[in-house]
Amino acid sequence: MSRSDRKITNFLLTPKFQLKLTYYYIGVGVAIIVSPGVTVFYKISVVRDIINNSVVTDFDAQSKISAEMFFIA
Repeated sequence: MSRSDRKITNFLLTPKFQLKLTYYYIGVGVAIIVSPGVTVFYKISVVRDIINNSVVTDFDAQSKISAEMFFIA
């Protein structure tokens, strides 16, 4: 192990850096979990608006609802 590799290893093992890295991982994990949930909630609210503002049996409304539900998946 070269001297520069040892410096990098020692830096990664310091408790202060490990705590910051843990916060980074937690933040990324929360963002990965929350962003699809927010997107699904938004798309469902769009579908709800389409249903409330049109006749449900209308072909145009059904195609818009199908398109929005497709984008959720």
